[in-house]
Amino acid sequence: MRSLLAASFIIFFAASSSFAQPLHVPAKLDGAQIAADVRLMLDALESIHPGLDRYDTKVDRAKALDGLRRLERTGGTELELYLAASRYLAAIRCDHTKAELSPQLSKYREDNPSHLPFRFAVIEGRMFVREFDREQATIERGTEVVKINGKKASELIDEFSEYVSVDGYTDHVRPFKLAEDSDLLGSDLDHFYPLRYGFGPPVALELKRPGGKAEKLNASLITYRKWRNLATEKRINNFSDPSAVEFRIADEVAYLRVATFINYRTPMDPYKVFSPIFEQIRERRVQHLIVDLRENGGGSDDVGVALGRFILPEPVAFRSRSAIKTLSVPERLRPYLETWDRSVFDVAPAGWSKNSDLLFEEAASPIELQPLPNAFDGRVTFLTSAYNASGVVVLMSRLKDLRPIRLVGEETGGSSEGPTAGIILFLKLPNSKIRVRIPVYRSYTGTKSFAPGKGLIPDIRITTTLDDLVSRRDRALEIALKN
Repeated sequence: MRSLLAASFIIFFAASSSFAQPLHVPAKLDGAQIAADVRLMLDALESIHPGLDRYDTKVDRAKALDGLRRLERTGGTELELYLAASRYLAAIRCDHTKAELSPQLSKYREDNPSHLPFRFAVIEGRMFVREFDREQATIERGTEVVKINGKKASELIDEFSEYVSVDGYTDHVRPFKLAEDSDLLGSDLDHFYPLRYGFGPPVALELKRPGGKAEKLNASLITYRKWRNLATEKRINNFSDPSAVEFRIADEVAYLRVATFINYRTPMDPYKVFSPIFEQIRERRVQHLIVDLRENGGGSDDVGVALGRFILPEPVAFRSRSAIKTLSVPERLRPYLETWDRSVFDVAPAGWSKNSDLLFEEAASPIELQPLPNAFDGRVTFLTSAYNASGVVVLMSRLKDLRPIRLVGEETGGSSEGPTAGIILFLKLPNSKIRVRIPVYRSYTGTKSFAPGKGLIPDIRITTTLDDLVSRRDRALEIALKN
């Protein structure tokens, strides 16, 4: 009788656990459904994407296409299709081109434990803990994660890097995004790992403490909200956030941190933010301005333009150009497309002509920018990171053309010659419900000096070391202040 009761308790406990963590059962798609979604995605990319052939990606795209073709023959789950589609999109080498999970799967990831119980940094191809879920264990900052569920962490970094979208040939950004990117509900590793290895709660970790002691730990996945709250250094995603701009002056050196240019959710006038800062800089006779943009991945043009006008040495006429693939989005695609600006569906042809890239380019007059009355004319240093992309890289590239500016930090992401971005079309694949982001505009910034397919190379390169991580030492800022 006692054994029967024990068995009943075990069965009840197992059932209760399953209710606490509902199992995600991925939708199954037959080959015809997958083929239809793939056909629609490829059609939309060929018809709309102005950067599809910008880089020499045909070999990589062909390899990635093989994975999609296999699923067309065999059928598969929504997870398998998502991974294969992400690999294909990453092969285009455009940071604004990527896939989003179906709404159902996104909600599951947000509502249920689906994230690893720690945040990490990648240093020389190895994974080190930044913060760990203290409700499960006390793991020091700088502890190495050697294996996750029997897989070497270094192999996981290599495996999932091929799913990460970056601009051009900035492959050094991929490991950084696996650890730090928050575009897809968590880091890219947290995003892709459960799609390949499952959403089960147990996580078997093999760790190496800072002193070298090896340790095994059985932990559990955590929710996105809990994962987000692990971070001691919060990611800022709105220019209106009180923490988005930090400013201080010591002696003749001013430090200005601008964490983001995103200004479309709760818009704020950037001139009202920057004017009093640069007024203080003038009044205090600052000789050296350090602008810290390391957390900044770009965002809205108005913030970057405003900041630039406070650093411009003289009036300048920017001859920035934009091009599109088509003046009229094909009718067959329109039922599957969403965007915040449908004017790009039908563009009046007057003033547009084909350029050397066989894209439609509008004849546009130069944009004249005037420096502001309290613009700074002293020494300028920008602090850079691999997180930099899009408009923040364009800003720094243009300013370097116009005046001496020193870059200290990491090689950036993004594209100095101009990103493929602007208005984004969201393509909803009808069978899998996956959504694909397709940028409409390819920009030509007119930057005089750039490495094709690259962002910015710092004048003084500072790479984070394990000692820096553990001690929270900011060597880039130290060097900027000393020199």
